[in-house]
Amino acid sequence: MPGIPHAWVQAKGSDVLRYARYIQKLRLRNITPRMVLAPHFKTRGSVQNSLPPKSYWKNMAPTLKILDKMVTRIGAPLKEITSAYRSPQYNRAVRGKTKSYHMQNMACDIQFQGISPYHVAYVAKQLRSQGYY
Repeated sequence: MPGIPHAWVQAKGSDVLRYARYIQKLRLRNITPRMVLAPHFKTRGSVQNSLPPKSYWKNMAPTLKILDKMVTRIGAPLKEITSAYRSPQYNRAVRGKTKSYHMQNMACDIQFQGISPYHVAYVAKQLRSQGYY
């Protein structure tokens, strides 16, 4: 799979490639599988994040489709997905909310290059008011 480091597959197994293929099948225009997978390799202290369970993979599709629309609407590239799925242990380590949507693979924290978080929130609210989610 292009763009997926071999070290990631070595670290977490073949599900890395399976999840990347799943994301690729969503046909997103502005978001790559690598961008979605990268947060799953973060560590906080001695706690390493993990891939979402396979039964949660489909939970991320609506979120990614909205993010893809946001990137188009904003007109600037997505710099980074800083957080996506969080294992319960990793969520505690980063002091996430106890019922965080991250633990259900339904949320992403994102950053745009040169775009304020306020503008990103404004665009998200616009899309919501237009019935995109």
